[in-house]
Amino acid sequence: MKIKYTNNGQGRMPAYVFFQDQTHEVTPGQELDLKVQRGDDVRYRVGKFAATHKIDFQSPDATFMIQPNKKLQLLFVAALLILVGVLFVFQKIDNLWLTIIVVIALIGYEALNYFTGYQAVPWHPGERK
Repeated sequence: MKIKYTNNGQGRMPAYVFFQDQTHEVTPGQELDLKVQRGDDVRYRVGKFAATHKIDFQSPDATFMIQPNKKLQLLFVAALLILVGVLFVFQKIDNLWLTIIVVIALIGYEALNYFTGYQAVPWHPGERK
């Protein structure tokens, strides 16, 4: 099994791949080759403060790419734009409420990012991603 890790926006944050009681550290742009068999447990985590996810594979020759969840990032940006639009319409909003709304939005994003911030998607080496 090949695992490629791409991380365009986060600098040098490593991904950790757990296989057969070993931890493999993968830096952005690096590929990892694992000798897996059907039924083996392969898990990954990006960074130190993220949930660990299992990679479900059907073939020992499968290839995966660990990449940021782009849908989550787009939804967050869209939600912020909607929030800015609502605040523009209601121009008389108290600073306390504005602070509370922004803090809740950031906490919600970080919670979603913890669970779904990165995903392992099937990768075909001929594709460009």
